[in-house]
Amino acid sequence: MTKPIRMSGFRLLPEGMRKCCKCQEVKEKKYFYKDRSRASGVNPTCKKCTNEYRKEVRSRPERKDLEVRRKWTEANRERLREQDALYRENNRDRHNAKEARRRARKEALPDTLTGEEYTEIKERFLNSCAICKRSFEHMDHFIPLSCGHGGTYYENMVPMCARCNVSKKDQNPFHWAKSLDKEKRKNFDALVYYLASINGIAGVSEYEAYVDKCFK
Repeated sequence: MTKPIRMSGFRLLPEGMRKCCKCQEVKEKKYFYKDRSRASGVNPTCKKCTNEYRKEVRSRPERKDLEVRRKWTEANRERLREQDALYRENNRDRHNAKEARRRARKEALPDTLTGEEYTEIKERFLNSCAICKRSFEHMDHFIPLSCGHGGTYYENMVPMCARCNVSKKDQNPFHWAKSLDKEKRKNFDALVYYLASINGIAGVSEYEAYVDKCFK
């Protein structure tokens, strides 16, 4: 006879919800830091309580742990520099995606792009600029963060060469496209069709209207 499964902890809560062990409030998982070592996938303490604890620890007058850490860092500075360089080289797309997400967070915009998605976008465009087909150099936000819309997510990222990226800057991409030559405009139109499709928008004109609205 199979023993009944005992339900406890987060399993008793609705799907996607967790209870903070500090403030005892039940919140969505997004309000907890990730922790892959736990069955729930998140830290047992919510972000607010975790940040308050960290702030309290940082304000303590004497912190021997910081002194030990400082001495170890000083003694291993070159080793850490080499490890950091090696990690960046082996995880370039992951690092670039992280930096792009950081920029979106500063503007309080969506920031869900992963390193795997970053690589997938590059490969989909054959590591080339989506506009001129030169070698890929930058991952561009099609809807610029500066307009207060869009964000760092898969459906808004486009590979570009440095020249096209600098030329586009933070302009409305459809206004910028008017300055492109015939071949680049053809590539731009194909790009827009692709973006409209993956964003779940019915047609190109509807997607253009959506982008224009972001700039108003």
